[in-house]
Amino acid sequence: MKLDIGNQAGGNRQNVTINASQEDVAIIGKEAFMKPVDSQMLSFGYFLCRELEVMDLDFGVRLDQVSRDGAIGNSLHDISESNLSTALTMGWDVANNVGITLGISSVARAPSEIELFMNGTHLAAARNEFGNVNLESERSNNLDFSVGYENNGYFVNASVYANAVDDYIYIKNRGTVTKGRPNVDYAQADADFNGYEFEVGRSFSTNNGELQISYGREEVVGTFASGGNVPRITPIKNVYRFALEQRDVTYDIKIMDVQKEDDIGFGESVTDGYTMVDFDIRRSIAIGSDEELVLSVFGRNLMDEKARNHTSYVKNEVPLAGRNFGIKLNFNF
Repeated sequence: MKLDIGNQAGGNRQNVTINASQEDVAIIGKEAFMKPVDSQMLSFGYFLCRELEVMDLDFGVRLDQVSRDGAIGNSLHDISESNLSTALTMGWDVANNVGITLGISSVARAPSEIELFMNGTHLAAARNEFGNVNLESERSNNLDFSVGYENNGYFVNASVYANAVDDYIYIKNRGTVTKGRPNVDYAQADADFNGYEFEVGRSFSTNNGELQISYGREEVVGTFASGGNVPRITPIKNVYRFALEQRDVTYDIKIMDVQKEDDIGFGESVTDGYTMVDFDIRRSIAIGSDEELVLSVFGRNLMDEKARNHTSYVKNEVPLAGRNFGIKLNFNF
């Protein structure tokens, strides 16, 4: 339920939210490695957006109450967590078409059913997983800073961020094997995540439309406070894009260069880099005053790269899709 209590049209938007949910989760059948878990969640939130003379301000606070009833073996567990999360974002429009945004937040997350109550062989992931009923809520303290610039066809968007996560929950490899499958535990430790992302580009007017070229890059580094790398971190990625829009037709080519990931955690293996080339051709057809039909023809991995996703637990057994093509039809109204 959402209650709007501010002046929504006058730059003083406020609302209160109440969210209640109940969920039953179990993993049974041939992969019966988690007994039924009953979860109940109740959240209260307050959000404020103000357009002031000197800045735009967004503020939010949320209280979560989470209760999970489950079992490991013959031991029953009733776990409850109460978490308070807050976030503040400030934005400024400065001279020379530059916008600046600063975000500060402290966000908590209760352990999930899987992280608490897993207890057995997970065949799809090819490992034996064991939850931990003693896990506590994660708390992520975040700081991010963004800058945007646009003028005469040129544009730049850049962000840097630093996240300090207390009691970060992750899968820890024991270093042992049972029936050919590694044994892993859901564990937690303090961790730091630092990264950046940026995109630069330019738009050109053509006789029949507009051409846009851009280059983007993103990188994240995750380390434990006690030393060592956080496992399954996204590799460095460079993205080159060329888009031509002519009347109702858009031609879009994207080249994604994913670099080799060798900053690995315990139990991980190095993942080779790869280059993906994709294309999209989209045609919009107006049908009425508010309706349109969008026809898309797309191709993925045109070079048929043998690529693997470093964040996947089964990257060696299940590579990313090879060369493929398709057609999509969307009706918007």
